[in-house]
Amino acid sequence: MNEFVPLEHFYFFIRYWWVVVIATIIGGVAGFFFSRMHTPQYEAAATFYINVDLSKVKEPPLPLHDEDLALSMIQGALLHHQVVEDLVQELKKSNPELDTVKLLANHTLERKNAFWELRYRDPDPFMAQKIVNLWAEKGYQEYLVQKSDGTIPSYVISTEPLLSGKPDKPIVFPPNQLILAGSALGFVIGLLVIELNGNSGRLSV
Repeated sequence: MNEFVPLEHFYFFIRYWWVVVIATIIGGVAGFFFSRMHTPQYEAAATFYINVDLSKVKEPPLPLHDEDLALSMIQGALLHHQVVEDLVQELKKSNPELDTVKLLANHTLERKNAFWELRYRDPDPFMAQKIVNLWAEKGYQEYLVQKSDGTIPSYVISTEPLLSGKPDKPIVFPPNQLILAGSALGFVIGLLVIELNGNSGRLSV
C-alpha cells in the first residue's frame, strides 16, 4: 500500500486545478438551470390546536407518553382512509388527475407543540388552498366522530381548524443557494476525479 503524503496530493491537485474549476462551473450552471426549470409550487396551510383537558383525566397528571399520544390523535383523523378517499373523490370532480398517491405526496403534517399544521403544495394557489381547507374540514369531522365513539379520549380537545388563505408567494428554491450547492458539489466531484484518475495512473505529477 502506498503511503499517503498530503503534500504530494496538494501539488497534484494544484497541477490539475483546471479539472476542479471546470467541475465547479458545471455544477454551478446545473444549479442555475435547475432553479429556472423548477415549477413554482404554492403551499397552503391549515392549523389545528390540540390540548389535553386535565379535568377529564381520571388520574391526573397524565403521563408524558400518554399525553404525547393524545396530542397526536388528530393525525390519525386527518389521515384516516375514509377521509382521504372521500377527499380524492370530491376533488376529482374539478381535478380529474388527482389520486391518492399524488395527494399524499404533496402534503405535509407537522406538529409544533400543541399545534398541528396540515400543508398542501400545488402549482395552482387556489387549488392548494381548496385542497388543504377541505382536507382540514373533513379531518375535523372525523375527529369529532372518533371522539364521540370513544376512539379518541374525551380529554383530547381540538379547536376547529384555522383555514388557509390563498398563498401569495410560491415556494421556490433560491437560485443563489442552488448555484452555491451545485458549485460545491462540482468542486468535490472535481477533486474525486483527480484523485481516482491519479490512483489509476491516468494522471501523473
